[in-house]
Amino acid sequence: MDQATVSNTRLTDTRVVLARVAWGIITSLVLGLFFIATPVEYQTHIKEGAQLFGSSLSYLGLTVPFYAGFRTFMDISLAMGFIIIGIVVFSRKSDDWMVMLTSLTTQTFVALFVPTLTYVVIFQPAWRLPVRIMNRKMMSLL
Repeated sequence: MDQATVSNTRLTDTRVVLARVAWGIITSLVLGLFFIATPVEYQTHIKEGAQLFGSSLSYLGLTVPFYAGFRTFMDISLAMGFIIIGIVVFSRKSDDWMVMLTSLTTQTFVALFVPTLTYVVIFQPAWRLPVRIMNRKMMSLL
């Protein structure tokens, strides 16, 4: 391939520092929101399990706390998988803006598609703005 047709996506000097700081802030926001939202999600699944599935769970020999723990574990596992992939991608080549964009996309993907953050907004309206920022960031990337 001709050198003139290859686009350069490398960041230099101040831009790479600013991009890394922005990446760190967004990553911290995602991790912090999930850390705060996990107990709220678990409590929501406890209530949901007792109200909707209590008799069915007992028929199967399962408990409501098991149901809530399993649902919460599955959502958090999915979220952490995407977040870890984003961190690994970033750690391999953090001076390339396309790599940073890919990393942020995988990390913020969970803000839209894993319901954990929805639960925290329902029970703690003060978190509506940070969650909305994450959702808008993700929608602008799509």
